Amino acid sequence: GKVPVELPSAPQSAAALNEQLTMLELNRPLLLLAEDNIVNQKVATLMLERMGYQIELAENGEIAHQMAESRRYSAILMDVLMPEVDGLDATRRIRAGSGPNKNTPIIALTANAMQEDQDVCMAAGMDDFLSKPLIMSTLSACMAKWVPSGESDSSGAQAGRLNPP
Repeated sequence: GKVPVELPSAPQSAAALNEQLTMLELNRPLLLLAEDNIVNQKVATLMLERMGYQIELAENGEIAHQMAESRRYSAILMDVLMPEVDGLDATRRIRAGSGPNKNTPIIALTANAMQEDQDVCMAAGMDDFLSKPLIMSTLSACMAKWVPSGESDSSGAQAGRLNPP
């Protein structure tokens, strides 16, 4: 058989290819998960991937803030207690900045489920609140509220345009 010819890839063609891959994945909303605990990372990622989301991980608020400045996410799940920069500070920075996630839904993840904890999160600019350990049904309901996934998307305009018949 013939050997496929590999064309030298210039930087812009790599970017273009990346763009195409992103286009293909558009029916799977991209989420940023900011969580320092490795077990919680795994549990949340598994649950969210099973629901049809793509996940990018940040292990502290500093990294979460940097990632949120450079790429648009469908939603951000933000652990409240993290080393270096906590979730509240990271959220304040994202809200105060001019990045692509200034108005993205940010959902607090915390083991503290008291009303005053919730108030503190809302005051920092978060939109919703999930207590840990995460429960699939609660997480699912929360995500459906903020990030309708492909199947439950009633607009259909994007889905119709992107998915060939």
